[in-house]
Amino acid sequence: MICSQAGIPTQMASKEFQDAFKAKYGEVKQYAPFFYDATKILIAAMQRADSTDPAKYLPEVAKIKFDGATGHIEFDEKGDRKDAEMTIFQMKNGNVEPVAIIKAGKTTKIGRGSSGGRRRSDWLRAAPAPALLPRHRRWRPHRPRTRRKK
Repeated sequence: MICSQAGIPTQMASKEFQDAFKAKYGEVKQYAPFFYDATKILIAAMQRADSTDPAKYLPEVAKIKFDGATGHIEFDEKGDRKDAEMTIFQMKNGNVEPVAIIKAGKTTKIGRGSSGGRRRSDWLRAAPAPALLPRHRRWRPHRPRTRRKK
């Protein structure tokens, strides 16, 4: 089974975050690095706005440039994260394991094993993006058939 999920796998969060989380709570849970970054961004926006009123601090969120547990975070004009990652997972021996990350249209395969003190860059091996499906297998929007006039 193969599936995808927005973001990076938890084992690719910053070493500082992983060490601090493990010391206090144990194993890093699936969304912990994202909640951590989201909380830090909201706190920074409230500090910039000098207010806890959402009407005042939410516009500040859009302006934030932040380096957190999950990497560099910025938002586009729609409020979406710029250059957000997508992780591809595969079920192996009863475990869901990350196998690749897609970012900015490029696919990077993830090396085997746990982080075990490795740096984030050690996890990744460059790989070409997967080829598109052959032309006859690509999805096309449905077009109603029209009858030819006789």
